Amino acid sequence: VGEYIGKSEKITSKILEEAKGGVLFIDEAYALAGENNDFGKVVIETLMVAMENYRDDIVIIVAGYKEEMEQFLNMNPGLKSRFNFFIEFDDYNDEELVNIVKVMAEENDYSLEKELEMALLDKFLNCRNSTDKFANGRLARNLFESMLLKQAIRLSETESYDDAMLQLLTTADL
Repeated sequence: VGEYIGKSEKITSKILEEAKGGVLFIDEAYALAGENNDFGKVVIETLMVAMENYRDDIVIIVAGYKEEMEQFLNMNPGLKSRFNFFIEFDDYNDEELVNIVKVMAEENDYSLEKELEMALLDKFLNCRNSTDKFANGRLARNLFESMLLKQAIRLSETESYDDAMLQLLTTADL
């Protein structure tokens, strides 16, 4: 999206030209349709023309949260009809989210105490049931990164620690 009239079309056309023969992936595509986003609407119109004119030369994938994507696709009567295939990915379940954290820990030479695994299950359940937007896999990554920081702070406040303590994440770090 450009900052002045005419720039959005040029930017979008250039990107579409570069994507010919391949795939253009637009994550959080609904951001183009935000309130008072006239330039974003121009981008959508340019995409729609390209989807018709280059239908054999380019694959355009738009992605995002389900509700926002439905609003996005319904903002223009011709937009949804230009997409002929829809995939909805289920959220990870709580056990899968814990496994994501465990894999991230292992890849970084950490391990999780058993009590932490149980606490993570509860945490993911509570997050899923909260009114905030559930961040799915990103939530697992953010929690892991937060635990690393909390562990560092916790260990910095102890008299001494060994390698095993440096590699173990505990419920105190959650």
